[in-house]
Amino acid sequence: MRPDAKADDHKSRDQNVARPHAASDTTTGAPWSTAAEHEPVGRERLLDEGMRLFLDHGYAAVSTRQICGAAGVTQPSLYHHFGSKDGIYFAVLLRWFDLALEEIEKAIARASDLTGRLHRVAVIFWSGQFGDYQAMQHDAIQVLPHTRLASLGATVNRAIIAPVVQIMEDAILSGELPVDAHAGGLTHLFWALVDGIASAYRRNRAALPEPEANSAPIHLFVAGARAMEQAAFAAWPERPIDRPAPPLA
Repeated sequence: MRPDAKADDHKSRDQNVARPHAASDTTTGAPWSTAAEHEPVGRERLLDEGMRLFLDHGYAAVSTRQICGAAGVTQPSLYHHFGSKDGIYFAVLLRWFDLALEEIEKAIARASDLTGRLHRVAVIFWSGQFGDYQAMQHDAIQVLPHTRLASLGATVNRAIIAPVVQIMEDAILSGELPVDAHAGGLTHLFWALVDGIASAYRRNRAALPEPEANSAPIHLFVAGARAMEQAAFAAWPERPIDRPAPPLA
């Protein structure tokens, strides 16, 4: 082969190597994703937009194409990071609970008594800053496989249940709640109250006080918890609450 022919051959092969970045996926017609879209920033954009869209519209009404368009990346990038629509939904749920835990911990730190702590936690969910989280969790039960639901259950326990159990246990130790109060049972009753009022805010916000001023339900809850007798907790199972493991020394 002539030297110049070898050069042409190398040039041709180099061009062929470069083509996939500008070509289309023959199975979908969508452009191939670039390496930059596989970087963490691309994953974060997909999570940001996925969370916004899923919270605003629900699982069924949101497509992967919509998420990718909002994030400014191609669909192959979404499949690279998450594998499927269910995959990104699961990742969005995990992020949502991580963000909720951060806010709950901040809320607890801003108050020094039982009523104040519970009210500040409730305000997070009454304010609407976390969207229609009840619908999102309902969708998760409908669409996620059992293996992922089991993992999600552990996340709910860590991010939502355990911090409030700790509030109740601290209140028992400080004397704000009776020594025989059931911390786990009170925690579940508290979240039932919070969820019910959060639904009322979504239905008719104008009919209720602003969340920051709406402390009456929490005062009612705390008064009831203090008045409850031990027998009232007899039906509640004694289940351990999973907490994050302490850091290694």
